[in-house]
Amino acid sequence: MILIGGFYRAGVQLVANGLEAAGSHTVKDMLVQEEEKWTVSLDFLGLHPKSGVLEASGLWKDSGAWKSVVFPCFYGVQYWEEWLQKASKRDKKVIIVYRPLEQVVDSITREGVKKIYARTKLFKRMYALRNFQKSLPELQYNLKSAFIEYYLSAKSFAEKNAATALILNSSSYRTDMPKIMDCLQSEYQLDLQEDRSYFEPDRFTLQKPIDSYREEALNTIQSFFGPVNEDTI
Repeated sequence: MILIGGFYRAGVQLVANGLEAAGSHTVKDMLVQEEEKWTVSLDFLGLHPKSGVLEASGLWKDSGAWKSVVFPCFYGVQYWEEWLQKASKRDKKVIIVYRPLEQVVDSITREGVKKIYARTKLFKRMYALRNFQKSLPELQYNLKSAFIEYYLSAKSFAEKNAATALILNSSSYRTDMPKIMDCLQSEYQLDLQEDRSYFEPDRFTLQKPIDSYREEALNTIQSFFGPVNEDTI
């Protein structure tokens, strides 16, 4: 089994699509459930799901017998780490998908505007856009806090489970994905598709990466998960 963990709009679905194209079976129920309840409000962060969400999903039972099954997941590390420990070491891998904070913020902002245009018309759209703009400072502040919480936990997990954890920077997808596949091919018999027809580069509009953040936690996260390679998408 392969669990794909990553922050919301960090590229989890992109990696899942790549593994599915390579011959794995993707369990999408959890991803669908989470996306349905996540809006532009803070509920989308997935770090503190309501009690019973994981059990109700039906995906957190012992899956040791499944080898090429992929679980895309936005939940925080603390909600799947304990369950993962029960799986056979031989059969489990975790792909941690990382995307720099500024690109996540940009993606969520664009997605929020896109939904407003898709769901509202004329004057209602104008008011919706105005309200969305007013909510952005609080949204971005809380998003940053959640981002730090998520990736510091992911960093700790990766350091403690070096043989299990694989790191993929979504901004370097074209170079990182083949490396991930090299690590998975012998154990899971997957075949990365060269045409990458599932890859939609417009979802990952690149911005110039920030070299140094004002917060030490963000610098720690960025240095651990690797610099963005702007030439790979």
